Amino acid sequence: MLNSKTFKSIPLLLLAAVLIFSSCGKENLDPLTTDDLLELQPENAPASTAEVATVEADVQARASRFLVGYVQVFNGAWVPFPGVGVSIVGTGCSESTTSTNSRPTNYRLPGICSGQLCMGYRTPARNGVNVLDIAIVENHILGTARFTEAYQFLAADVNRDGLINSDDMTIMADVDLEILSSFPTSQNILFIDESDYLGLQATIDATGTVSQVELQILGSLGPCLDTRFVSRRAIKTGDLNGDFAF
Repeated sequence: MLNSKTFKSIPLLLLAAVLIFSSCGKENLDPLTTDDLLELQPENAPASTAEVATVEADVQARASRFLVGYVQVFNGAWVPFPGVGVSIVGTGCSESTTSTNSRPTNYRLPGICSGQLCMGYRTPARNGVNVLDIAIVENHILGTARFTEAYQFLAADVNRDGLINSDDMTIMADVDLEILSSFPTSQNILFIDESDYLGLQATIDATGTVSQVELQILGSLGPCLDTRFVSRRAIKTGDLNGDFAF
């Protein structure tokens, strides 16, 4: 039983904590439910493509002495893209290959490497390109079913002029019929920086389309980018429905 002498021996802050705790009901001690946690999650998620770069830098900082990244490809859904060769243009830098590991990373390189980070994946141009893809492009041109995803614009602009038109359909048909063994002005696989891809998608979500200049620039990027851009979206040229086999 507490008496006046006992109260004098307890620090005032501790006494206050005891009194507050004793006045709380059990309902205040219950942990947050899963739904409550999910509602809080968006507050911690990147709010813009500008914040993606900050998150990326944080991942690198926590990766210590390694450069780590995540490469994904659309295959009905965005999934880890295994078998992509990753290297850095420089002396004494080893190479890596992406795995099926899910986020946050599926490859890593020594952090001492610097320079251009390159990605490559060998596959026939015809892989994932067929009459269904050509029909999807035609429906977009006619306005029957317009593209809503960034990868569709990037995959359909096979001649990399920033426009989606009959010229692209002709090239795709020639590839499908094996008249052409490769796309004349495009890589079979495009590796787009993650933040650039999200920026393009945000533009499409807001306006329903993308400018010719922006599509041409992104579609013409080579496979080597600065080592700050370690996470990429892989786009199979000409594959609109994601049935590319890898």
